Amino acid sequence: MNAPMSSTSTSYPALRERALAFLRDELQPLEQRLGLGPQDRIPREVLRDVWQRSQALGLLGAALPAEFGGAGLSTVELCRLKAELAEAGGIFALHVLGELSGPPRIGNLLK
Repeated sequence: MNAPMSSTSTSYPALRERALAFLRDELQPLEQRLGLGPQDRIPREVLRDVWQRSQALGLLGAALPAEFGGAGLSTVELCRLKAELAEAGGIFALHVLGELSGPPRIGNLLK
């Protein structure tokens, strides 16, 4: 994306690189190993592993303020990151930030 970086925090570039590397280096190979495509249902245990790894990388809940365990991304940063992850492709792209159905996922991490 070539949008101006005027509203980018100092932590955004590192978080962006971590998220894209996670997708490229771990999730896209996982997708290939499992033979998953866009029409396939992703096994719950696989998603749980993805969300736990996202949490360990500091990506889960990235828009939450730092005092609540997030990275404190602004709305602009969050949208930019989601767009870049979607552009990178793969069925796990939208799961990197753990934002599909939000709180229920966080609850599953704690079980």
